[in-house]
Amino acid sequence: MNVQTPHSLHAAALGDPPPHVDTAYLTLENLSVAFNGTPAVHGISLSVSKGEALGLVGESGSGKSVTWLATLGLLSGRATVAGRALLNRRDLLRLPEARMAEVRGRQIAMIF
Repeated sequence: MNVQTPHSLHAAALGDPPPHVDTAYLTLENLSVAFNGTPAVHGISLSVSKGEALGLVGESGSGKSVTWLATLGLLSGRATVAGRALLNRRDLLRLPEARMAEVRGRQIAMIF
């Protein structure tokens, strides 16, 4: 697992794809989220290979839940999400809702 998060989910090298993109099961590339123009997550990049587990730990309000809600397409319409969230090289952020409903819970899930 490779996680680039120096502080509060700010990526170390914005725009640089994380290592192991070609072999990773899940890759977030420069994922950013804003609510009504106010940034909440600033360019997080990480990759997780099959068989690995990932837990994000941080203080309240640092963007942990927002990162995964964005990845799963579960944020409200007032959220603006940028970057890429690749699951088996398929960008979840570009999938229609019907296809995301098939992916959620079967291929990717969030545990609070």
